[in-house]
Amino acid sequence: MHAGPADVESQLSALRAQLEEIEALRACYPEELILTPAEEDILRFAAHLAESAAATAEAPALSGTLRLNDHADLNFVLPKRGGSEARLQVIYDGHRQDADALQHLASNIAAECARDGVPCLLLAANQLLDAARELAEAEAEAEAAVRQQAGQQPPAARCRGQRAQQREARQLVLSRRCVWFHHIKNLAKRKHIVEWGHELGLGGYSKPGFPGVVLIEGAGSDVDEYLSRLRALRWQAMAVRGQQDEVVSSLQELEAGRRLPLGVHELGEEDMGRLASACRESGLEPLFLTALKLGGGTV
Repeated sequence: MHAGPADVESQLSALRAQLEEIEALRACYPEELILTPAEEDILRFAAHLAESAAATAEAPALSGTLRLNDHADLNFVLPKRGGSEARLQVIYDGHRQDADALQHLASNIAAECARDGVPCLLLAANQLLDAARELAEAEAEAEAAVRQQAGQQPPAARCRGQRAQQREARQLVLSRRCVWFHHIKNLAKRKHIVEWGHELGLGGYSKPGFPGVVLIEGAGSDVDEYLSRLRALRWQAMAVRGQQDEVVSSLQELEAGRRLPLGVHELGEEDMGRLASACRESGLEPLFLTALKLGGGTV
């Protein structure tokens, strides 16, 4: 039985969304995304089908592997039809219970995204990388506790650090923040993200959808006010993943040091790759990658 025009268009739409999803994954994880020669051939064939608007009944499933860290890989197979659940398999060479926990997380993400009709690869990569890092840190801390007696920083040293932070807060600072959200879908919140950025003289980008990313730049006090307003809104999850602070001597130096365009510019929900490119061109790729847990919090 041949598919009708509506079915063909639905299949094409799902295929194009998957191609965009893998393109965004490659933009965010250029070194971590691994495709075999056969998988690359399948990807090219699928792109040809989508471009030529051909019937997709013959289109094979798109698949690949994402290297999460030295101990964990995520194998994925996307469904041939939209609305079906992606197959996510975690390969982890650590403790069995940790491997089971990571797989449980991956399966839940795949099921939730299929239910909501949204892409799952970037969200899965972000949360699994975070979870894998936490497992590695916990294991390292346990080993360190065995090797040595626990020692704490003297109170005097902690006080000196606090005083230094207070002095820096009084200085004129050019601040940048990369903020990760589980999702940004609500139209009122999206409007606030853009309008508050303009009001406070900030520059940067907002990428709505699953996940959401806001990258902002401006005077430190204005950035703090902006984040305070955003936190006052109700989010399923919001976290400042990366930050940069540069002490400057004048407002003129602050303005000259800006790397992002003035105003918070909203991108499309599938424009993670475009955001990655814009940050790369501005010399801020390390800051952007913190949103996906691919770099340290302070860069």
